[in-house]
Amino acid sequence: MSAGTLIAVAGGALSAVLYLTVVRGSPGAVMLAYFSPLPLFGVGLSLGTGFAGIAGAVATTGVGVTGGTLAAAVFAAMTALPVAWIVSCALRSRPAPMAPDRYPPGILVVWLTGIGAAGFLALALALAGTPGGIEGETQEFLTRLLTGLLPAVIETESVVEALAANFPALVVASWLFMMVLNGTLAQSLLVRFGRARRPTPDYSALALPGGLWPALVLAGSAMVVGSGWVEYLGRNLFVILAIPYFFQGLAVVHALARRTAQRTTILVMFYFVLLLFGWPGLLVAVLGVAEQWLGLRRARRATTLTRPEDE
Repeated sequence: MSAGTLIAVAGGALSAVLYLTVVRGSPGAVMLAYFSPLPLFGVGLSLGTGFAGIAGAVATTGVGVTGGTLAAAVFAAMTALPVAWIVSCALRSRPAPMAPDRYPPGILVVWLTGIGAAGFLALALALAGTPGGIEGETQEFLTRLLTGLLPAVIETESVVEALAANFPALVVASWLFMMVLNGTLAQSLLVRFGRARRPTPDYSALALPGGLWPALVLAGSAMVVGSGWVEYLGRNLFVILAIPYFFQGLAVVHALARRTAQRTTILVMFYFVLLLFGWPGLLVAVLGVAEQWLGLRRARRATTLTRPEDE
């Protein structure tokens, strides 16, 4: 067995152990399981797509042996297969005007979003024959989850109704942030130790393809003019498809902060407010949409370049 295969097997085993902490209910399980894609990304971004597939297969098998077939299927669908696909895209070269270039992070974020949206639609289709469809099943799931956990003074039904409205989108958003965090963290660690197969891209230059906004508009239209299950699907899809624009908004913030003398201070304060309140994330997504149409980074760069001449 080659050294690469041994590393892939070890990475897959570590990923399975991290994931299974949730199944076993260990303390801090959610935090540990959140990093279960990290070893798979580490193997793939350092050794290649084939070894990422080996690591994913080992991890899926380990989850299946310990947690059962359903746990293995969920892990494969939500972790092993998406990681292998993103690694394949990240390491693939594409034609460029002057020389081959790696696929940029904006394309990878869109791929992840597409996987999340497709998973949501597939689940909605699978539950279409049940009473209430995906919305009804979501409410039942949250009712079972929250019954007995909330204080008696809080009405469970009202909390379930509020959460169920966007719960699928929140699950997809959490998954997407998990994948992005683990992928970027793995790349950063590999670069530090000289094991990365591709250079780290400039995240502040992240740009989304223009073909994403029609899907966002379509989902928003279904949310506004639709009713029943159409409105429910449209609302959750709109939130899911807005996530890439949040990342583009973050890129704009970083790009603009880079041009100031207080870059670190500005970014620390920005993330403190973002994590403390949460709702500024909506403004960041709006900033990302504005960047798509107005080119704020290009406009700011042009202003900076022409200012000395104006003076």
